Amino acid sequence: MNSFFDFKTIFVALCLTMLTLSINMIYYIRSRHIYPGFQDWTIGTILITAAFLAVAFRGALSDFITIIMGNLSAFLGTIFFYFGFKKFTGQKTNYVFHIIGSLICSAGIFSFFTYVRPNFIIRVCTSSFFMGVYFMFCFLMVYRYQKDVLKKNASILNGTFLSLSLLFLVRGIYFLHPANHVPDFSSAGLFSDISMLVTSMLCISFVMGFIQLNTQKLELELSEEKENLRQNEEKYHSLSDAAFEGIAMTDKGAIIEANKKLCRLFGYDEDELMGMKAVDLVIPKDRDKVKNNILSGSEHVYDVIGLRKEGTTFPLEIQGKMFDARGRQLRVASLKDITKRVEAEKELQESQRQYRQLVEDIGPSSFLYSHRMDGVVTYVSPSAGSVIGLDRKNVIGKSWMDLLNWEPESIERGLKSIQELTGGKEHATFEVTFWDKTESKRTLLVQSHLIRHDQKQSFCIEGLVTDITDRKRAENERERLIRELQDALENISTLSGLLPICARCKKIRDDKGYWNTLEAYIEDHSDASFSHSLCEECSDELYGNQSWYLKMKNKNKAE
Repeated sequence: MNSFFDFKTIFVALCLTMLTLSINMIYYIRSRHIYPGFQDWTIGTILITAAFLAVAFRGALSDFITIIMGNLSAFLGTIFFYFGFKKFTGQKTNYVFHIIGSLICSAGIFSFFTYVRPNFIIRVCTSSFFMGVYFMFCFLMVYRYQKDVLKKNASILNGTFLSLSLLFLVRGIYFLHPANHVPDFSSAGLFSDISMLVTSMLCISFVMGFIQLNTQKLELELSEEKENLRQNEEKYHSLSDAAFEGIAMTDKGAIIEANKKLCRLFGYDEDELMGMKAVDLVIPKDRDKVKNNILSGSEHVYDVIGLRKEGTTFPLEIQGKMFDARGRQLRVASLKDITKRVEAEKELQESQRQYRQLVEDIGPSSFLYSHRMDGVVTYVSPSAGSVIGLDRKNVIGKSWMDLLNWEPESIERGLKSIQELTGGKEHATFEVTFWDKTESKRTLLVQSHLIRHDQKQSFCIEGLVTDITDRKRAENERERLIRELQDALENISTLSGLLPICARCKKIRDDKGYWNTLEAYIEDHSDASFSHSLCEECSDELYGNQSWYLKMKNKNKAE
């Protein structure tokens, strides 16, 4: 170990070992998932290898290569180790400051103490303290952030960087002592040789530690990903089981996952569904339809007839979707029992059929209609032809105001009703009149209301039109008869007619057979009333022999 040949041979061997590790790290970068900082560690390892190579050929090559460039490679390698830890722990890195410092040490201090004032002790102390400090930085970074990054201790790296830091600091202190001053590297003694050998072995150790550190983080992320995957699977199963419809996952048409709703829907246990063909869940005639949708990867909704385990059937809605599961093309599908919907659709269809029948059977004197707010007719029931004398195809698409020969007042009533309905009135009822093709006047009763179409965000007028021409004629005839009867009654009350009257007492017999005085009968059967007095003849007959009467009569005659 004291001979130069042995020292050179050891460093050549270490150089080859470090070179092999550098190649392994490069291969690791190309073939594995690496984290930020590993590339910096690889660069640092290559630079340390170059520094060992310079030491191995000390004396065989120039001082510039073995001293200046060798120490620069060692400084930069140590700095890149530090950079790697900064990146690995997610911290920002200032390359400029650290690289400039290493260039000053190597190009400035080492050049001066190599060529101007050669001094081996200053060079070895400077390099020892420089590298000792940076190795201490690396140790502190690993020690501080190992639990945050790896969730556990990085024992190899902790021990390696702490040992390297202490070794270089002790080496610098050792050469500061005057008793250990030597003129050059070859005469540095056994302690220097052993320290360099230990340094080389520790460098191999921390290179292995870099690979272990990256692998530990990868294992940690894989473990976390596996845990996340497990939790996601639990969430998936929870959501799947909580779904209102059955959910099945298939691989090439075979069921590999099924939720509880699907099991209850078809009456199978979960174990029975596993591996079962999805097409077996529907009746035979619908199986080709399901198979074609699976093979084509269709995402459209379609309806089939489901087949339960006990053989009963029910209407079934299916919608599926393909997805990639790490290279496997799987299909997930939702299966929904639509029995209630189908029954509701049938009820709606029957209701619509009855409504259409009702509209068509509304009678020949009425029809339903609908028109837009601008008056354009959009619908009339079939009986419209018998009411207004126009075919449906000649009515729909035209304005109601232009269809018939309306009375002007009728159009005004129609427009007024539209204004009332848009103003908030619920219903409008009015009469309109027109002249038909025979120039006969006809009257229609219109009952209308406002309808809003939510999907179109528009309004229209709908209503019922009834031909009341005959009714109006009957009403007019009735009014005429009433007037005639009233006139007849008035005439009866003024004529004397034939009345049964007593020839002697002049009493009149009524319809009930009772005899009434003339005054009483007339007062009962008319508006007349009586005031009583005596005519001249009756006065003479009653009072003609009375003196007072004769005096009054003579006096009246004299006047």
